[in-house]
Amino acid sequence: MDLSGDNIPDLAVGSLGKVLVLRSRPVIRVEATVTFSPKIIKQENENCQSRKQFKAHVCFTLTKVTKDSNDIQSTISYNLTLDKTRTRFRAYFTPKNRMANSSFTARLRTNCQDHTFYVPVSVSLDTLSLKSK
Repeated sequence: MDLSGDNIPDLAVGSLGKVLVLRSRPVIRVEATVTFSPKIIKQENENCQSRKQFKAHVCFTLTKVTKDSNDIQSTISYNLTLDKTRTRFRAYFTPKNRMANSSFTARLRTNCQDHTFYVPVSVSLDTLSLKSK
């Protein structure tokens, strides 16, 4: 049960009218970052291609909150969605698919994965800026 409302299970033990509540604490901190290469999509079609290729570099940094010396690993699952707020999306991972799902085992360090995506040249009316949020 979660008595503190932090989505981490707590333990209550009782006997003879007495109760002891043991609250769980987080053991790792996870920080996620996404960067794009290149950072700007230009509208010019320099190589007469029908689409341009880009990379999303997704990193998760795991740091330990506890002071023990045990090594920790965790399974991280995530999904990426390109042009999420648009009904007609411009960027895609595979034709007609703007979503990518991934899962991997991460250790106490920075763990990164690259995802290739494409933007058709014909949809670029203005220079689009790729921003990490």
